[in-house]
Amino acid sequence: MAQERVFPIFLDGAVQDVDGSSNTDWNGETSRVVVTPTGALIFTVGDATVPGTLICVANDAASQVFTVRFSSPFAGLDAFNDVLLNNAGESVTAMWTGSEWFIMGSTETVVVE
Repeated sequence: MAQERVFPIFLDGAVQDVDGSSNTDWNGETSRVVVTPTGALIFTVGDATVPGTLICVANDAASQVFTVRFSSPFAGLDAFNDVLLNNAGESVTAMWTGSEWFIMGSTETVVVE
């Protein structure tokens, strides 16, 4: 259930580095994720445990597309389920409300599907 007031919480664990083309899940320990895909890849962001948890997922590979998939998208709409990061430097930032991920911002030509 969503909280009435949610304050942002930055998880200061070590950066989660994801390399390669194997689908990978968020470890839930950090707000910082850097993906260097070498092929088609889905990075799944599962539910957080604390409302306000922030996550920023960034693409670190030129000309390599990968998908960030939120397990509980905003308003339960599949339209906000997947975010495609198409190039190096693109990123998406989201906050956990207590029941869903709310996309707060993105860079470049990010596609939300």
